[in-house]
Amino acid sequence: MDIKVLVNQGPRLEQWNPRMKGQFPMKTEVLEKEVFPAFGVDMPKFARGEYTLEQYLDEIIYPHPRLTPVRVDKLRFGFTVNGCITEIAHLLINGAAIQTMAVELEDVGAVLKALEQLGLTEFENVNYLRAIKRIIGLALCEEIRRTASWRSAGVRDTREEGKREMGKEIERKFLVKGDAWKSLAKATRYRQGYLNSVKERTVRVRTVR
Repeated sequence: MDIKVLVNQGPRLEQWNPRMKGQFPMKTEVLEKEVFPAFGVDMPKFARGEYTLEQYLDEIIYPHPRLTPVRVDKLRFGFTVNGCITEIAHLLINGAAIQTMAVELEDVGAVLKALEQLGLTEFENVNYLRAIKRIIGLALCEEIRRTASWRSAGVRDTREEGKREMGKEIERKFLVKGDAWKSLAKATRYRQGYLNSVKERTVRVRTVR
């Protein structure tokens, strides 16, 4: 388990410092003193003195009302560009496929030069935590919480103490060989367009016939 803390955020780069590194089985003392203070949520009741990864997920994370476990599968390739550690990664986040590129070094000027050489200067800098939140819907919930009331946004209350839940959209796509499936399928014509060019959000309109 790695815990990192965001210590500095600029318009194009972020600086993170390591806070904790551990492995399972993990002592309850570590969970109490290191892990949950980093989460910033209510401390659960621990029934064991030590937890395996499976026990930690099943008994602590899944039941917690403020935490959401996410499965991340990662295939990464490392390079050096302008003296910077550079990584290209293919990820599955709860089954959603994305591709990322990271450039790291203490020298800010070298990182900015590497980004220019790689043609990444026009892309938004999104850390893994923010990307995961966007994919599973948590980023949208946080944005609504900051800018509007939950009821006016159509978000349903799920607990008396005020916990809210936003619906999630999951797409599954498959490659089907041959044409035999066509006789069993009913076609629906979709047309869609995008109304917003701002990178942080997307407005999509669909018509169905």
